[in-house]
Formats: sequence, structure tokens, C-alpha cells
Amino acid sequence: MRWAWFVVAALLAVAGAVQFNDPDSFLWVLVYWGGAGVCGLWGVRERLSARTRVGLLVCAFALEVGSVLWGVLLVHDVVAVGRLDLNSEVQREFGGLLVVIGAMSTLISRARLRRRAANGAG
Repeated sequence: MRWAWFVVAALLAVAGAVQFNDPDSFLWVLVYWGGAGVCGLWGVRERLSARTRVGLLVCAFALEVGSVLWGVLLVHDVVAVGRLDLNSEVQREFGGLLVVIGAMSTLISRARLRRRAANGAG
């Protein structure tokens, strides 16, 4: 399943790369490339120290919480459009946040499951 983290990292890296024409590109590049870095490094977690793995989980949690809070701020504008409109920038941005939230949530939950299994807690 390690390859999946590299695929997610690549997709997030591409999503960050196409943000440079956006007026608020710095924030989006930070979110997408931050997620790409976390996912890419998580793919090679066996080669990393325990301290680095904990740091990655902290980064994943921070990205997840930040994306949720940002999404809460955007949800009013998303609903105001009234329908799915792929030409609506705010809806595309909200979708991007959902992707980041999903990736970070999956990473954190899988890390918890791995730790439970390693400790014999099933």
C-alpha cells in the first residue's frame, strides 16, 4: 500500500503546481505541497526515525485541522452558489480542501491502526 502514498503525494504536488496563477496561491501551495510532503515521506516511514514519524503525524494533524477550519469559512460561499458549478472557484477550492482532509485523515487513522496492531490491541 506504500505506493498509494506516493500517488497521493504526486497528485497533491500537481494540484499545488497549478495554483501559481491564483491570487492567493501561497496558501494553496502551502496546503497542497505540505500534504504532498507528508504523504511522500509517509511512504518511506520505515526508513525514518520514530521522532520524524511523530513529526509527520503532527504535520498531518495540523494540515487536517487547518483545512477543516478553512473549509468551515468557505462552506457558506459554496452553498450560496446553489448547485454544483465547476466554474465556481470557491467550489473547486472546497473540493481541494476535502481531498487534503481525506488524505490526512486516512494517514492518521492508518497510523493509529498500525500502532494498535503492533501493541497487540487488535
